Amino acid sequence: MANFNQVKKCFFFLLVALVSNLAGADAFELPPLEQRLDFNAWKIPELSVPPCQLDFNQRIALAKLEALEQANEKIATAIASGTASETWLVAEGYLQVGPKEYVQTEKRKFFRQLLFPLAHTGLLFPEIVKAHANPNNRQKIPVDISTYQAAIIFLPGVGFTVSQSDTVIEIAQTFTKGHNPGLHLRGVPLRAVGLPMDVTLNGMASAAPYLFGSRRGSMAMLRHAHLILHVLYPHLKIIVAGRSQGGLISFAYGQTYNDFGLVAAIAANPTYPAGEILRKSNEIHIQPELLEKLGMDKNYHPAGFRSYLEFTERDYARVLTDPNKIPLLGLVAEKDEGYPQPDYVAAYQQWGSNRPDSRIVVIDAEHHFWSRPSGAGEAAFDFALAAKANFLHPLIYPQ
Repeated sequence: MANFNQVKKCFFFLLVALVSNLAGADAFELPPLEQRLDFNAWKIPELSVPPCQLDFNQRIALAKLEALEQANEKIATAIASGTASETWLVAEGYLQVGPKEYVQTEKRKFFRQLLFPLAHTGLLFPEIVKAHANPNNRQKIPVDISTYQAAIIFLPGVGFTVSQSDTVIEIAQTFTKGHNPGLHLRGVPLRAVGLPMDVTLNGMASAAPYLFGSRRGSMAMLRHAHLILHVLYPHLKIIVAGRSQGGLISFAYGQTYNDFGLVAAIAANPTYPAGEILRKSNEIHIQPELLEKLGMDKNYHPAGFRSYLEFTERDYARVLTDPNKIPLLGLVAEKDEGYPQPDYVAAYQQWGSNRPDSRIVVIDAEHHFWSRPSGAGEAAFDFALAAKANFLHPLIYPQ
């Protein structure tokens, strides 16, 4: 009878998994401080189940990841054969184009979502920018993608249950507007549209299976966005850029691909993926004082942070040794409290010194230098912006 009851219980959980289709995890209270470095303490519904359903969930997750990888191969083949188009992407279920859905930040910057159902994520696409002119007449100007020469996919870090893409909207919109003097080199403005994207199991990606938080999953998600962008706007050169864990993912992508318009990868304060620096960084990131200071007190995404703890060193340590396929730029802040200093900056400087096609720039700033409102100050923001523009100009406008 006991065995029969166990079979019934497993059957029930399998049925629940099928009906729920692995919905994303919600926010919950942080585990006790002494347990936070144990990724198993970050319980999520997808994994906190009996063994029979766990095996079933993992099979579903793997099947979804394999389906995404196969879709990427299919898109790449269609691009090569000249048969890929927006209509084809929609018909295949790779791109969701429906009523315009705006994402409005506190600074009233408007985006619509380009959703990629198979990748369980999407991009924020700017439709309107405010004119950088008379503050009494701030006209809303439609974004004309034909006037741009490049697109920058901006990846946020791991962390919140809310969309982390909001944290890179400031820098993305600065590139899209193109008015900042730091974006001009010898009189030539850098015309690159900024596209925030959720990839680390939060925001638009919060319903992705846990496996998508691995390097394999993140590469497939970013590849999907890259390929779809190339189909929609084949004239644009593509740059991937990210901060924190998003920066590490950008570096890994730049060591994996160099096709379909991809020309560079940029990382702002990227996670250092191995050894004592990573261990100390993990310890810093669970301290209540720092979490409260960064506004992350009780908002960690359980699946996102668990995947960060489980997969970072296992999957990304090879970033320190793998060769580049495209030029890489790293921006590291010597006052960033999220990493052990000065070891963190020194380690990335050493890493960059062995890569002649790449560059590491040290910035006198704290953690949030990618965003003006965070308190990093105009000088740090503009310095970082100019470093990115100087790096990108010869790649986008080769002599």
